[in-house]
Amino acid sequence: MKIFSSRFCKWVIVAAGLVFLLACAGKIPHMLVADYGKRGIRLIAVMPVVNKSQDEKAAAMLRDKTLEALFQKGYPKIPFQVIDEKIQPKDISDLNKMRDLLGVDAVMLITLEQSSRSMTLTYARTYIEASFVMRNAKTGEVLWEVKYHTGDRNIDVSKKRAELKSVQSYEPMIQEVVDRAVETLPDGPDL
Repeated sequence: MKIFSSRFCKWVIVAAGLVFLLACAGKIPHMLVADYGKRGIRLIAVMPVVNKSQDEKAAAMLRDKTLEALFQKGYPKIPFQVIDEKIQPKDISDLNKMRDLLGVDAVMLITLEQSSRSMTLTYARTYIEASFVMRNAKTGEVLWEVKYHTGDRNIDVSKKRAELKSVQSYEPMIQEVVDRAVETLPDGPDL
């Protein structure tokens, strides 16, 4: 009887652990209009990233990875060249102008809130935070909004090795920010 009780307790503990992990791995907090599916959102213009961090490399990767993630979710790609040639930075807040010039249903505004790396002796820390807002190009209404951040810490026997680990984790961290944000958006019409 003790063997059964012991095994039973172990299984209960394992099951509880799995439930906890699955609960933690759920979608991140976000805002999505209730009738998103009825809005007919198909073409989304991914605008240049508002960069509060001054990390140009992270901003460029964030925009590229967002466009690819949207494509994987079933939204057609609108090349950045088409957007950047027609829209001036001062026009980003003029949704009517963007709708007329680009013929899009929605505009994706991305802000790189923070991208930082710090080093001390054999310790390297990397942190990335971004926010995403999709607005209806016709009405300006916010259709979807999410903010996500991630960080990484690396310790090694030398400063150079810790810094190398930090550099290696940089792009996967940006990918994680985009993936976690875009997974909260419903699939597009082409999926």
